[in-house]
Amino acid sequence: MIALKKAERITATTTDLGNWLNGKLVLYLADLANPNNGLNLIPNPL
Repeated sequence: MIALKKAERITATTTDLGNWLNGKLVLYLADLANPNNGLNLIPNPL
């Protein structure tokens, strides 16, 4: 998280990328925590 905070101070593009990656990570963890389609370790991409 510290690395992301540092990166966000560089450019708006880095901030957008950081937010996008963070969102993907949250969705991935949520999918692992709530497998609604069996033991699917790879969440469906948006």
